[in-house]
Amino acid sequence: MPLTLIYAIAKGLFVVGFSAYIHQRFPYLPFQAVIITLITFFVMLLLCMARIIKVTKKFRSVFVTVISVIFLVYITLFILNFFGIHFSFLWDSSWIAIAFNVAVSIFASLSLFLDFDFMVRYIGRTKKNYEWFATWGLLVTIIWL
Repeated sequence: MPLTLIYAIAKGLFVVGFSAYIHQRFPYLPFQAVIITLITFFVMLLLCMARIIKVTKKFRSVFVTVISVIFLVYITLFILNFFGIHFSFLWDSSWIAIAFNVAVSIFASLSLFLDFDFMVRYIGRTKKNYEWFATWGLLVTIIWL
C-alpha cells in the first residue's frame, strides 16, 4: 500500500510537470487533451455498459494484434532515432501522419473496452489485492489516449 501511494504521487507529479511544460509551449493544449480524454472515456464506458459494443474472443485477439503492431512501429522508430534515422512523416502535418494518428487514437479509445471487459470478467473472482492490476491497465490506457 505505501509503495502504491508513492508511485501514484510520483506519476501525478510527472504528468503535472509534463502538462505544465506543454502548456508553456502550447497554451491550453493539456486542458483540451484532458477534456477530450474524459469525454472519450465516458462515451466508451456508456457504450460498454449499454452493451452496444461487445468484447468477444475474436475482438480481443484482433485488437491485441493491432496494438502490438502499433507498439512495434513506435518502438522501432524510437530505436532508429538513436542511429540518426528519422521518419518524421508520422509526426508532421501530412495526410499520412494525420491518418496514422487518427487510427492510433481510435484504437487507443477502443482499448478501453478491453480494460472494462477485464474488470467485468474478474469482478468478485479474484483476490482483493489483485484489483490494482485492473486499475493499472485502465490508467495506462487513459494516459496513452
